[in-house]
Amino acid sequence: MTLSAWTYFKLHGLKRRLGLISHNDTLLAFYELGEFPASYDVVYVMIAAQARAISKGLTKVRMVVVDGSNDGLREEDPEYHAAYPPDQRNWVVSQVLEQVPRLAPLCGRTATRLTEHEARRFKEQFADYLAIHMEWQWNPFNRIRTEAHAVWPKHQKEIGFRAGDGARRLMGQWLHAHGVDKPPIVLTIRDRKWSQGRNSEAGTWLKFAHYLKSEGIPAVVIPDTERLFERNRFDEWNLPICVPASLNTELRLALCEQARMNFTVNTGPGTLLLFTNNPYRYFSNLDQTHESSKTMWAEAGLPPGQQLSSTSEQKILWTNDSLEHLVSELQSLPAR
Repeated sequence: MTLSAWTYFKLHGLKRRLGLISHNDTLLAFYELGEFPASYDVVYVMIAAQARAISKGLTKVRMVVVDGSNDGLREEDPEYHAAYPPDQRNWVVSQVLEQVPRLAPLCGRTATRLTEHEARRFKEQFADYLAIHMEWQWNPFNRIRTEAHAVWPKHQKEIGFRAGDGARRLMGQWLHAHGVDKPPIVLTIRDRKWSQGRNSEAGTWLKFAHYLKSEGIPAVVIPDTERLFERNRFDEWNLPICVPASLNTELRLALCEQARMNFTVNTGPGTLLLFTNNPYRYFSNLDQTHESSKTMWAEAGLPPGQQLSSTSEQKILWTNDSLEHLVSELQSLPAR
């Protein structure tokens, strides 16, 4: 089919936006917002896409975020829609979905966001560039999670997320300015309206923070990003509060890279940690909600009791985040 000059110009522009002008070594992955949620689930897609690229002998990945038809998103049930209105979810798209690919070694650039029309035209006219398309089907994430969990042990040194040098320098400056001159314990807090059974046990983590303070152990708190839509002070923690890390995905990762240990629960930022080379203690809060159930984990290819990593610095804890468990894990760390 012959293309008009205008159509060719527009499609050539799409190729330029996607960085495909002179590359035939690029795997192209699509994240369909009409089907997939505005969430850290993009982490699994990026891990699977990078591993697929390696298996095909390719050296690069480009992520494309495709708008849905409901304010650029997928249709959600009324309760979820009320808890997370479209403007907040679109903020997650710009700050997480578009940014996470930049932290993936084989991608290293912000995702391009296209309209459904642009994406459809691109797919039809430049099929030779589409080395991959994340299959479009309802709720495919357990399949993609299974794929990510399976490929990670083999390729983690090649595809693990990492922050850039500039972000690490900025976070080092932030830590120094807040009197933290040794690798800190970093507490990633989940305090969301949705699936509250996966939240950090508020009183428990507060007690743990006060324990760290009383023992003179350097520590930093990353508050749940959702809370920053409602408040800007977190004095109750009595520890440095890293708002920049809560708002900026790369600064979050840069802080986690400088941690003595990262403590987190089953949350989106915790998922990002699982696919890095950073130390972590990830409390699954098993069976506290459907999203943390034994069934879900088994369907995602990581049955309770298994680990993604063989190093003692990285551990999924198939238990709850009680104060006893938090302190026990802290005390098991090598002395500093």
